[in-house]
Amino acid sequence: EVLLSTMFRFAEVRPRDPVDFVWDSQPAVCLDKRMTLRQLVSEISNKDADFYTQFWNNANCSRFLKELADCADFGWQNDRSCLTHEGFFYAYQEYMDEMRSHVGM
Repeated sequence: EVLLSTMFRFAEVRPRDPVDFVWDSQPAVCLDKRMTLRQLVSEISNKDADFYTQFWNNANCSRFLKELADCADFGWQNDRSCLTHEGFFYAYQEYMDEMRSHVGM
């Protein structure tokens, strides 16, 4: 989904400590520095275009943020405050509602 992918581009993961993050059967990715959520998904995809494309749905992104919250904080870039899973999806729903109001979905 384009909106989720775009929002992941503007949010970043902030590891509390270096940790190997494992997503499903993909190889572990070392989280040892800040990066955008979309960069993290790209690293996890390990150049598997099908995996990357299929990742972008509400259920996957929701589970991803919940699992990520166990080992790292995340938030909007250039905003020092942390973002919760609920806060992310509240913003997502607001953006979806705004788009629907403009395109008559």
